Amino acid sequence: MPEVTLDILQTIGRDAGELSSKAFIEQLRNVPRNVDAINVDINSEGGSVFEGNAIAEALKQHPAKITTRCIGSALSIASVVFLAGDERLIAENGWVMIHEPMAESWGTASEIRQQAELIDGIREKMVIDYASRTAVSPSQAENMMREETWLDSSDAIKYGFATGVTGRAVAVALGKQTKYKNMPTRLIASNAGVPGGDNSILEDVEMSESFGQTIAAIRVRCRGASDQFILRQLELGTGIDEVTAAHNDAQASEIAELKQALAIAEARLAEYEEEEEEEEEEKTTPATTTSEDAPVEEEEEDEEVEEVVMQEEEEEEEEEETTTAKAKGSLRPVATKTRRRSRSLTYRAKWNKAIEDYMANTGAARDRAIKMINRNHPGLRERVVNESQLNQQRSVAV
Repeated sequence: MPEVTLDILQTIGRDAGELSSKAFIEQLRNVPRNVDAINVDINSEGGSVFEGNAIAEALKQHPAKITTRCIGSALSIASVVFLAGDERLIAENGWVMIHEPMAESWGTASEIRQQAELIDGIREKMVIDYASRTAVSPSQAENMMREETWLDSSDAIKYGFATGVTGRAVAVALGKQTKYKNMPTRLIASNAGVPGGDNSILEDVEMSESFGQTIAAIRVRCRGASDQFILRQLELGTGIDEVTAAHNDAQASEIAELKQALAIAEARLAEYEEEEEEEEEEKTTPATTTSEDAPVEEEEEDEEVEEVVMQEEEEEEEEEETTTAKAKGSLRPVATKTRRRSRSLTYRAKWNKAIEDYMANTGAARDRAIKMINRNHPGLRERVVNESQLNQQRSVAV
């Protein structure tokens, strides 16, 4: 009885290096008509649901007897292709994994809802496939998919995914970027240091019980450590204490880099905010000159106002002492001075208080506070100056 063997030894999909349904179906159609038995060797981490379903349907419709052989792994949609065989054999150290379909979503809310409905439809079809070709019920299949269930050879036969066992396997095909939530520890250990996918023919890797225990201990002591980090340390033969120290050092270095990046970002943000404030200040402050020396002149005006206020305070202190002396002989000068002083504190007090409040609330320097108060309270500075000049005239009159 003539027979042929076809291979699915890489990710299923249309990208470079992947096996598309078109390429596989062309191989299937090229099988001579007198061939009545086809073996399909599978060692794949899965891939595109649509491409995998097309391959599975082509196998189911072919008149020859189809024997699918999991010679390493039949994960995700590759498990559906594995179930397409009339006879399904799994290696002693092979694995089958089933989980719910997933996809990256992008678009409007309506478009994402449509994608979710599509994924639900795909999941329902996969439940039917699993329930119809295995010994599990639809509800069991749903639970197993939801929990991401990994089946070794004995469990695959127990639940009807496989009908028999065939020899020992090449290493399980696992892409470098593969991230599964329930991947068995002994599977990681058995595949240590072995690259996956793309037609790799690899020697079996023998691992001891203690090796698996070591991996489990590393995961406990090095929370969040990646699979690549753990496997690298095992390849180097590093002890558990050294592995822990290396992991802590790596985390400390990562934290330091993040802090440095955060500090740089905060500094740039501060510079940006300061530039924004200066631009806003230039837009809102009335222009008194078109020359490049305008900011300098504004600073000089601020300093002049502050000097006028300070000078007035000193003069008032001196006048207060004089007034106190005059108070012994007459009450009228004291009353006159009191009224004048009460009026002179009005705008100056507002100006000083506004500056002090701004400095207290923002922590800004006095020069910066004066600029911002002049901007936020237009005309107040001129009133302070005018009031100071008026007070000086009244002082002379007294």
